Formats: sequence, C-alpha cells, structure tokens
Amino acid sequence: MGPLRSSDPSARKGTSWLRHVTLVRIGASMYATEDFEFAGTALKKGETVTVALLAANHDPQEYGDAPERLDIAREFGRGDGHLAFGHGAHYCLGAALGRLVTSVVLDQLLVQRPDTALAVGRDELEFGHWPADGFHLIRLPVRLQEVSGS
Repeated sequence: MGPLRSSDPSARKGTSWLRHVTLVRIGASMYATEDFEFAGTALKKGETVTVALLAANHDPQEYGDAPERLDIAREFGRGDGHLAFGHGAHYCLGAALGRLVTSVVLDQLLVQRPDTALAVGRDELEFGHWPADGFHLIRLPVRLQEVSGS
C-alpha cells in the first residue's frame, strides 16, 4: 500500500489499476476483411473475430514476467498502456472521465484516508460471474475515517 499512499501523484494515476480490473473484458465483434493467420489459427475473410481485452491486458510480452500482478509503479509504453477503454474506432468516449474518477477514488480511499479498511472479512466479499466475462467484485464495503483537516 505504500506506493498508493505516496506523495508522488504519478504513483496514483490508476493506469495499472484500470489495466488490472478491465470492466469490459470482451471487445466488440469484428469481421476479417481478408484471409490471414493469427497465433497459428487460420481465419477466413468474413469470419468473426472477438478480442479478449482482459487477456490482452495481461499479455506477458507487454507486461513482463508477472502480468497478473497489480503493480502501480509499472512503466507503460505509448498510449494508455492498456485496453481498458478499448482501441481505435471502439475507444471509449468516456475514457478521460473514467481515468479522472479512478484517480480521485484511489486518492480519496487510499491516500487521503490512510486508515481505510475492509468493512467485512475477505471471505465475505461478493463476486458475480457472467459466462465468457469472468468474475467481478459486486461490492467493496470499506470503513472510512474522516480526512484530517476537514
């Protein structure tokens, strides 16, 4: 938690958090415009191609030896460094707002209120499962302390 509570604002941008907990796990279906081979699989013109954004956001070639590890100090290449908001024509119109909200929430919960703690045991956290979309945390009950100086 130390880096999240760092005074360095770059450590709190939330970029790695967004990559790690991608809300949209499966991208829009697209259609091959020509025959091609991808990762050893032959695709014919007109066949449906679906992008697994969560898998792309955990690619060891892009994110190193431990892509599944949440590392807020992780250095990213160009662009967002993840596909949490999609890409190209399917890039989320609300991405800037999403980044802002994420950074404010992380700042308010983890930096401004260093005593923030789970309000329930870890075994009581509730997850939902949607076929082909994975597991999602449904609620995250936390106990907040008043911000000092308020």
